[in-house]
Amino acid sequence: MNAAALARLERHACPVILRDDANRYAHRAVDDALQLITDVRDLDPRQLLGRLVLWGREEPPRLAIVPLALAAMHSPRTPMSELGAYLEQLAPLRAVS
Repeated sequence: MNAAALARLERHACPVILRDDANRYAHRAVDDALQLITDVRDLDPRQLLGRLVLWGREEPPRLAIVPLALAAMHSPRTPMSELGAYLEQLAPLRAVS
């Protein structure tokens, strides 16, 4: 798929966010992102994954906006090795029996 077609597809997939809701979602996204940054090191990863699944079920725009807030908070100067170090600690996630 070429870049223009992908851009159209992505814009079309964007959830509808009414003007009145945009400010509320922006503030909530910052709060949610900061909470995830804290919780990712303190909680069981399955709890966080469950939280994200619930956001997706209950409020899809919320789930869609949080990664944007996280990306905006990230410094592009952080080495990839540093970014991947924590993720390696999470793998493999053990299934609950």
